[in-house]
Amino acid sequence: PTLARLHDGRILLIFRLQSSVLLWKAISSTNGLSWSEPTATSAWAVWPQLLLLSNGVLALSSGRPGLGLWLSADGMGDTWRYYNVAAEHNHYGLDTVTTAGLPLFAAVVASVSNHSSPDTNPEQTTSYTSLVEVSPGTLVVTYDLLRVGCPVGKPERWCKAQGLGYDGGRDFVFAMKVHVNRSQQ
Repeated sequence: PTLARLHDGRILLIFRLQSSVLLWKAISSTNGLSWSEPTATSAWAVWPQLLLLSNGVLALSSGRPGLGLWLSADGMGDTWRYYNVAAEHNHYGLDTVTTAGLPLFAAVVASVSNHSSPDTNPEQTTSYTSLVEVSPGTLVVTYDLLRVGCPVGKPERWCKAQGLGYDGGRDFVFAMKVHVNRSQQ
């Protein structure tokens, strides 16, 4: 779960209910003593991170499947606009580092919904994220890419045939600066 205090003083809670369902939200106007009935959002994935920016935009990041950033111009989390962070990562040439010949996030980019499959959500990353506002309206999204590994219980030769597993792999953490203009949301 993740929390943010809204400009009107209420607390917004975003949380993951289970795999392959949207993230949910609840609101408290009593400093957490009681909560509204939870409702589904349009965002998805694991390890959600929530941040209210100084310009009033609410930012939410989450990963696996995919790697997303959602922005709510109303600052209340009622409506969200989705941005594919993995696609932006590759667009700006950050995929030049390769692991076993695989561009970073090549398969993760294809995950643009909450439904995952072995083809679009390989066991190569948690896509865990973090958000911080570094100046008014500018945030930094950090995210990971873990080495491609052989899933537990699979023989090494099967993994090599699938393009998984290699010697000397490295893990990566990336940071992307995002300028958020409330009027463009």
